[in-house]
Parts: sequence; structure tokens; C-alpha cells
Amino acid sequence: SPPGCLTASFVLDGITGIPVGFTLVVGLAIIEVIEELLPELRHQLQLKWVNDVWLRGRKVAGILCERTGDRIIVGIGLNHRVTFVDPTSIGSPISLHEWVTQVPDELTLLVHIRQTLLKFVDRLSCKGLSEFVTELNERDGLMGHEIEVETEQCLISGEGMGLDELGRLQVKTRDGRMWAIVNGRVMGWERRSKPIINPIEK
Repeated sequence: SPPGCLTASFVLDGITGIPVGFTLVVGLAIIEVIEELLPELRHQLQLKWVNDVWLRGRKVAGILCERTGDRIIVGIGLNHRVTFVDPTSIGSPISLHEWVTQVPDELTLLVHIRQTLLKFVDRLSCKGLSEFVTELNERDGLMGHEIEVETEQCLISGEGMGLDELGRLQVKTRDGRMWAIVNGRVMGWERRSKPIINPIEK
């Protein structure tokens, strides 16, 4: 990662699996931290399925989760003071310092992310993903937009319709059918490497 990108891994014990949508719950925690420390950025942060946080439509943070035994390792990368030479070449990232004059130091960010992540995991453990569905959809940056999602089998094109109660991305295709996607990658319209065939039906 370039200088100014906070990278950290958080170890969560006693969790036997990674629920669908868990990375987006982590994204919500990151959003809460940023808005708490930088209130001028409120209402400007969104989630991009499946593991990114957007600021003004550009990637400010990414999340990767891995399970090992009864632990989940949550890896977070947050651009807080990164100067990108050519942002368009690497996914159009953005850094917090581009929009605020005073950015918290790394230790402050780490402490707040840890506290908020533990709070969110407690909510998830007690009430399940349904506790977060409304918040996730309020922050969904793909909602209502024409998107193209690449899965292992095919490409699915249609309108983003938010997450369902199981954390799956819902896409409404032109024929009016609704698909629920567990794993995949959101693609640009200009990239079509696979035929649009037989998506997994909800």
C-alpha cells in the first residue's frame, strides 16, 4: 500500500463462519468511525458491494475477511493521507485528506475502528444480519443504478436493488426477474468477458 494508507488486521475470536454481507457490516463500522471523527463528511460515504467504502463515488477503504478456525481476520485498508499520482489507473481511489483539512492520526483511527467493529460484531452476534439490512441499503451506492456483476458462471446485468435479508446483492434484470448474488464482482459496462447466461436464481 502507498504511504498514507492505513492497513490493519483485526482478529475476532469465537466466530465460526463469515456471514454473507459481513464485509459490508465492517464497511458500516468504518463509515461510522469516519463520520464520528470527521462530521463534515456525513452523508457522503456509501458502500459498494461487496467490500468497499466509497467517498463521493470513489474508493476510500477496502475490506478483506478470512476465516481460520473459530477466528475471523478482518483486513482493512483506509486511505487517509495518500497522494495518488494517477488515481484513474487503479480504480479511482480517494483519500480523506482531499476533502478535510484535519485528518485523525493512525492511532486514533485504529482505536475507533477497533471499538466500533467490536460493537457491530456484538450486534451481529445477538440479532444476526437482519439487524443491519436497513442501514446497509441506506448506504448502498449501487441501489437504483444499472450494474453488471461477474460471477464464476456468467455476467448478470440489471438494476441494483440492494441487499436482501441474507446479505445477497439483488439485481433486477430487464425481463423483470430478481436475482440474488452471493459472490461476484461488480464490473463496468464496457467489460464483457463472459456471456450473460443462466444466473443463479433467487
